[in-house]
Amino acid sequence: MSESITTLTLILDNPCNSTISDADGKALYFVFTEHGAKTTTQVRNADNEVLASLEWRDVLPDRVVLGALPQSPYMSGCAPA
Repeated sequence: MSESITTLTLILDNPCNSTISDADGKALYFVFTEHGAKTTTQVRNADNEVLASLEWRDVLPDRVVLGALPQSPYMSGCAPA
């Protein structure tokens, strides 16, 4: 079995607003956070498809959406059922 090493680089030193590139500099993912009535962070692929989003909430648990799955609250330390 051969091993491969993958190196990903954050362009901008902020994981909430960054481009994630491979070792050749090709942009693979885009992460951006919008602040407004709600604060939401999205991860998009190179085709601009939303892979995941996170709604930051003050009182309630943050809300995570993965792909086309329904929204679910994220609770730290709890594994999905």
